Amino acid sequence: MITKYFQNKKRFPILLLCFIFVVLIFSYTQLFHPCLYFDENNIKTQTERWGDCIDVWGGKVAHAFFKQTNKVVPNQYKHINAHMFGNALYNNYSLEKALLFCDYAYWEGCFHELLSRAFLDGGYSTLKNIAETCKKILSSTYSTTCLHGFGHGLIALGKYTTDDLREALDFCSLHFSDTEGKKDASRRGSDYFGNECYHGVFMEYNERNMLPELGPRELDFKNIYTPCDTLDSEYKATCYHRLAFNLWPHNISNINITVKYNTLISWCRDIPQKEYHYSCVSGVRTSMFFVPEISAKEKKKVLNLVDEVLREVRAFSAPI
Repeated sequence: MITKYFQNKKRFPILLLCFIFVVLIFSYTQLFHPCLYFDENNIKTQTERWGDCIDVWGGKVAHAFFKQTNKVVPNQYKHINAHMFGNALYNNYSLEKALLFCDYAYWEGCFHELLSRAFLDGGYSTLKNIAETCKKILSSTYSTTCLHGFGHGLIALGKYTTDDLREALDFCSLHFSDTEGKKDASRRGSDYFGNECYHGVFMEYNERNMLPELGPRELDFKNIYTPCDTLDSEYKATCYHRLAFNLWPHNISNINITVKYNTLISWCRDIPQKEYHYSCVSGVRTSMFFVPEISAKEKKKVLNLVDEVLREVRAFSAPI
């Protein structure tokens, strides 16, 4: 039966094409194998595999594969995955060369990781050289991309204590002026609060991207405003924004999405100083874009709710 099938000359071209197709698929998977494996739940394995991909194919090809594979994972993993790809680049290239293989996809996680790693390895004495390198490669977005990366590195130089936090923030304040370190309104939007270096510090303090084995900071439900309520006023607006953005949403789970965001809003509105309600609720809104996939209808409903509150509290907003 099979012999007769193959003897049919009309079928031979089809069989040949099928055979070639199978060979090509097999060759492709073997050829690019280091670049195809992806496990968003295993940070260490992920970093090592991207390192293997870079070793074989170089940063440009590896980055193209990374963007394609990261495109399909849930939103809450995309930024940290970009950090891990940046880590793999840092292990293979000089900072100046590695920066060329990143882009702004996935909220600039690749850039942030490279810069914070360089700063973490070199310490304070290397900041000037790192800043000059970053400015050379990323001149148009220096104030947002570079300074945010420095913020990650500043807090990771310590042990994530509140003393380390204050020291990192004071360093940002001393070395990066308001005009250099504040929001880039054309790229970030009008509700992005504070010095960009502060944002990197608070994000790292809450999420610990540089040391993912530690896991994110746990929320103290007896004092949900820690450490913002103990900081100098200069840092509070950014701190509350990042609490509502990076910490609170991950500590309330397995409840209805509307109930969850009503809870977050109520926490913002219970901050004793009204001038920080707006920056906090703005952080709640931003967090909506990082939650696990929800229906468009649910998302629209919650965004409308948050936007209504933002309009109410805008009048009391602290200057930024």
